[in-house]
Amino acid sequence: MPLGPNDARLANRFCRLMHDEHVNATRTHTVPFTETWLEAADHEGLGVSYEGTWAAAAGSKGVAAGRPLVLAGLNPGNVSLDALRKIRSYIEAGGKVLWLNPGTMATAVYPEYIKGVLDSKGEIMNMDIPESSVFDGLEPLDIRNFNNNQREAPIVCAGAFKVMRGEKLSAPASFTRVHGYLSGNMEQRVTAMEKLRGFPVVRIGDKGVLYLSQASLDKAATDPVAGRLLTNMLKSLAYDLP
Repeated sequence: MPLGPNDARLANRFCRLMHDEHVNATRTHTVPFTETWLEAADHEGLGVSYEGTWAAAAGSKGVAAGRPLVLAGLNPGNVSLDALRKIRSYIEAGGKVLWLNPGTMATAVYPEYIKGVLDSKGEIMNMDIPESSVFDGLEPLDIRNFNNNQREAPIVCAGAFKVMRGEKLSAPASFTRVHGYLSGNMEQRVTAMEKLRGFPVVRIGDKGVLYLSQASLDKAATDPVAGRLLTNMLKSLAYDLP
């Protein structure tokens, strides 16, 4: 791609050859696809995992044109504070982002909404906003115990966000780390519950939209519900669904 970033003929031929040889998806490396190459991939029916250095991806015209950007594999050791600021700036400029497993980095990007992370693997998520587009085609009892074909206790999320409610924030799914009885009066139990409850999926609507997810969407290849949840999030971003 770097040899012909704006060569539509080369891009279409390359994508057509991949499609004809039964390669239905690819991933970029270091340099994300340009608008020309993304249009060729769309035209030829080629799926693209849009990857590359954050600065290149965030500055891409193709992403800014409305295509959702998926951030995954980031951790505090490989992401600077400046890069985190760029994520927020990108969203405020109208970008659409699905950020998988951001953990505590989310507090640096939106400290007014994300106050921490409940670090606990969960087996069950609850639909707090069942009408949300992220749950299209899913039932309340579906979002639990995602399977990954491994001999291990199944989980549905790797943690949950502690949030500050606000006009721009919605939290479609919740997780509560408790199986038992909470002692004390009602006020004490409510306080205790707040410490045990978080939200694995959070939506922040700025000029753009950010989905933060601690759900185990890495199991999308082995669990159809996880796959549907991931697809729904991307569809929600792509078509501006609530």
